[in-house]
Amino acid sequence: MDQKFLKLKKEYKNFIKTNIEQIKKLDIETNLTKEKCKLIYKLYNKIYKSIENSEVLNVNDINHIIINYSKEDPNVELFKKFIKIKNLYLIKKVIQSNLWEPFILKLNSEINPNKQIKHLLSKGVYKLLINSVNQFRGCWEIAEFTNDKVKKIDIVEPDHIEFLKKYIKNK
Repeated sequence: MDQKFLKLKKEYKNFIKTNIEQIKKLDIETNLTKEKCKLIYKLYNKIYKSIENSEVLNVNDINHIIINYSKEDPNVELFKKFIKIKNLYLIKKVIQSNLWEPFILKLNSEINPNKQIKHLLSKGVYKLLINSVNQFRGCWEIAEFTNDKVKKIDIVEPDHIEFLKKYIKNK
């Protein structure tokens, strides 16, 4: 069943309209710096809190817009780009964190303790993270953040463990 849609509900339109001007001020389409990425993440957190406090919207609604809205709309496209940049920034933070290596070692001992597969696990987890790049919440199922610092990395979804096992087996 095709889940694409062409018409935004009034609540969705208002949400985009409310947030797009702030996103435009960040000028995310030019000169993307580390400082700008921090501002993007800060604005994302503000937007996320507004969704949490909303009585008409939830994260699934916004994710639905990002993934399934198929009509050409410059504001929605800019919002999608904003989310993608935020997610790529967080993925970079996860991989560069001091928690990454211990996390990969822990996964190695859980998935295949008799064999060193750290390199494959790193690639597999990276692939999992990249799979979430176009989702509103991004890598939240794997990484937990405080401000823009990685607080915790963990695989909690059984599907993700199965994905990693298949990924390793196929390599």
